[in-house]
Amino acid sequence: GSVESGFLCRMLKSLGLARSLAVRHRRCLSSGRSEGSVEHLLVRDFGFRSLYGPQGYFEQRTVVGSAEAAHRKHEATLAPKGLNFQDFFGENEYRWKVKELYDREGEAWLTPSELFSPWYARAVAKYVLSIVAAEGKSSLVIAELGPGNGTLARGVLDYLKAEAPALYKNTRYILVEKSAKLAAIQRQRVAQVHRCVEVVNTDAIEWAGVRADNVTACAIIGMEVLDNLPHDRVIAHKDGTLSEALVRVEHTPGPPNTPPLLSHALRPLSDPLIVRALALSR
Repeated sequence: GSVESGFLCRMLKSLGLARSLAVRHRRCLSSGRSEGSVEHLLVRDFGFRSLYGPQGYFEQRTVVGSAEAAHRKHEATLAPKGLNFQDFFGENEYRWKVKELYDREGEAWLTPSELFSPWYARAVAKYVLSIVAAEGKSSLVIAELGPGNGTLARGVLDYLKAEAPALYKNTRYILVEKSAKLAAIQRQRVAQVHRCVEVVNTDAIEWAGVRADNVTACAIIGMEVLDNLPHDRVIAHKDGTLSEALVRVEHTPGPPNTPPLLSHALRPLSDPLIVRALALSR
């Protein structure tokens, strides 16, 4: 995840498309939706709005669940605790416990960072420490893209503070989060406990990024990023031509919050980002 997420940001910036894509995202979120209007959105623009818009999935719902016991869930200063595997008789009991958690959490999904806390975070922290040692650096900056509830960040920093206190004192941890709702949770659960944490409420494409130097090692983490990135859909026809897929959004008259009518459409490939991305893959 970390390597792929770092590559994604570098690729977009190297193409000079990050700024134009960020502007397009903002336009997509602020576009007019008057009754009777019709929009034709690229699949990625429709996905971006559906995920990150004011009425989007990440803003309107509790999307990341927790494996915490009910009495601990709202104690922001307590170290996150996942499942207690020592209490399980075997895989069947583990699966039953996960089912119970999903029943409790409703529509929220449980990530490995939550289920296997703090062990998952400690494994990541040990790997980061190995990088720092190999590079012979004395300070560290970690940037996590899409940090969810902040459970991984909290676990990594708890481990660094206990096992590498000198490095912890020279560590910055940046949480890059598009969702305002999740960013607020991260500030409460992580930034209030570890003062080295900065929460940046922005799209990763618009984020300024970080740099390593002679004394500072840099790690980019993206555990749950790639599966939540909007993407395009391209259709290859038998005659060799390509089309880009669109979502037709028709805003019909009706009561407030009436969902629009959605349909599928195609047009000849013309989007610059898709064209250049396809050129890279050849």
